[in-house]
Amino acid sequence: MATEKDLDTTPFLHDTQNDDLEITTSKPERRRLWSAVLIHAAIAITYTIVITALVLRFVKPQVVKDTDERTQRVNGGQYTPAHEAVSFKAWQLDPANFSGNPFVGDPRPEHDEAWNGLMQNIHLRITPDEYEKVKPQIDRETAQLANGQGYIVGLGVYHELHCLKWIRHWIHRDIYWPELEGEALEERKWHIEHCLELFRLNTMCDASLAISTYDWLSVDPPQLTPHQHGMYQRKCVDWDRLDAWSTGRRVDILEPGILQPPEHLEPHIFDR
Repeated sequence: MATEKDLDTTPFLHDTQNDDLEITTSKPERRRLWSAVLIHAAIAITYTIVITALVLRFVKPQVVKDTDERTQRVNGGQYTPAHEAVSFKAWQLDPANFSGNPFVGDPRPEHDEAWNGLMQNIHLRITPDEYEKVKPQIDRETAQLANGQGYIVGLGVYHELHCLKWIRHWIHRDIYWPELEGEALEERKWHIEHCLELFRLNTMCDASLAISTYDWLSVDPPQLTPHQHGMYQRKCVDWDRLDAWSTGRRVDILEPGILQPPEHLEPHIFDR
């Protein structure tokens, strides 16, 4: 029979029972710990998904705009093989700079040489793959190289330069086109109207936001007139780089064997 002293010194539970109790009481604590971990993990994942979605929604368009500025600013965002040749630089533009400028003034050899130099890359070669990408954006076909390995196209910038050249020729038609009359004269007049309409459409499409200032003319009475002849800076396409890219794709359509025109016809450069 156990004495009172023995009862005082005897543990209420045996060691094995204590262990069982510790194990039993620790399981709910572990479950609560894992539940807390899972809840926090779920919250973290939810925040990550939400933040990622917001980043993709609001930041990605800006990244695309910055990295593909060439596509957005050139050709209205449509595909063109020339995108790879486009970069931008700051240009100091001075439309009143006539001194030593070969592109302005009366007809002369230097003037003709300068304008003809701008026209050298009016006919360019693109690959069949490039043409397949271009076709959905246009409503017409284009001539194919005789070897079947490419097509003949032109960039709009060279078309516009051609139009500017012809407008200058029209101004000085007594020198450049003295024999024009009748139907030929009417056709040339229509062509000039086409060029002017092209510039109207492109000017309104591009919509320059450059600021024009005004000044008073010293006449009686004073007249307010726009002052648009000063030098100004613009972010422009690097022309030298683009023109060099075009030179690498230049096609001389008069070279024998380059094109395969319809039977009994010879290729002819209308006017560059």
